[in-house]
Amino acid sequence: MKFIFLTIIFLILEEKAYCKNDFIKIKENFNNDIWSMKKEIQMNYKVDTFSISVFNKSFNEEITNFFYGKNFNNEFIDQDTLFPVASISKIYTADIIDKLVYKNSIHLNDKISKWVKIRSDLENKTVFQLLNNNSLIPNYSNNPLLWSERRKNFSKIFSFNELIGFIKYMEITKNNWQYSNTNYLLLGEIIEIEMKNNLKSVFKNYFNENNMKNSFFEKEKSINNLMFGNEKNEKFSNINVSWLSSAGAVFSTPQEVVISSVKIVNELIQNNKKWVNTKTGKITLNIEETAYLNGVFRMNSPFGIIYFTPGLIPGFTSGFIYSPCLETAIAYSANRSELHKFHAFIIRKIFKNLYHDKTYNLLISKKSKNSNFCEKVAPSEEINFANME
Repeated sequence: MKFIFLTIIFLILEEKAYCKNDFIKIKENFNNDIWSMKKEIQMNYKVDTFSISVFNKSFNEEITNFFYGKNFNNEFIDQDTLFPVASISKIYTADIIDKLVYKNSIHLNDKISKWVKIRSDLENKTVFQLLNNNSLIPNYSNNPLLWSERRKNFSKIFSFNELIGFIKYMEITKNNWQYSNTNYLLLGEIIEIEMKNNLKSVFKNYFNENNMKNSFFEKEKSINNLMFGNEKNEKFSNINVSWLSSAGAVFSTPQEVVISSVKIVNELIQNNKKWVNTKTGKITLNIEETAYLNGVFRMNSPFGIIYFTPGLIPGFTSGFIYSPCLETAIAYSANRSELHKFHAFIIRKIFKNLYHDKTYNLLISKKSKNSNFCEKVAPSEEINFANME
């Protein structure tokens, strides 16, 4: 009996050793795949400064960082180097709103007229519609007058009233769903009113509570000593995101973005939050439909279901991508905008080999404790970024 017991223990330990060795080999191959991207990003996309952080639950929940390039002071960047993350900011704005809902300070069906007065035909829109971009409120950042103002004075600091004023004569879209920065601009105003504090202080407290020691929010001044941005082959160092406010004025590192965003998305999945179809504008229970919730797109890809948030401002591109089924998430930032199909390139480079690695999939299917977050569906044939501005 003792011999049988010892044999079983030995077999278990032996299997664990094989698993560990397999994961080490897979991780080495995975890291080599990421490093191989560097040449393509530099040559094909002309990106001279790039940073990416990879979270993989199977690799002992380690964060792996890859980066190259220099900052404004001509110093080599590292994992703590900050970038403007643009619309990834929406994830945090939505999370702050969610916490207010949890405390019953506000309700998802509250109308925005409770806090702000805008056009009379829009005041019946709800907090839920703002969060999910199905309010159909026009996107102020699509107004040419905003860009005309910015060209006149790139350092101009915009107030909430100035920004909301751009929608005064804009037409409501005929589509059923529209990506609109105005929704998250309004959520920021609701946060300030409800919390009786300015957004900069609210975000500072939020980042401290969530161990995001490097991250900050800035809409009251330009940042001039951080990083050179590249747009239309022109370099500039004046980063002014006051025109985005709570829709995109966060500065962070890929490492802090990936850790915090995985936690937030897991909470959305675990709490069975209602996702909205980006074509119909209606709540959907179909996991295969492209949907939106709280600053995050859920979409089917050639590598299964992924959760995705793109970030884009003049001179910079960022992204957050999470595949629960592959137990892998990434966040990245590049100091160049106008990168055609860049997000699709990153997705294929990061997830393709993991998805097709039979050993890796067998190992995670055996050990995964994250099965509640993994929805197995037939993968789509392509990566479709329609409606994702």
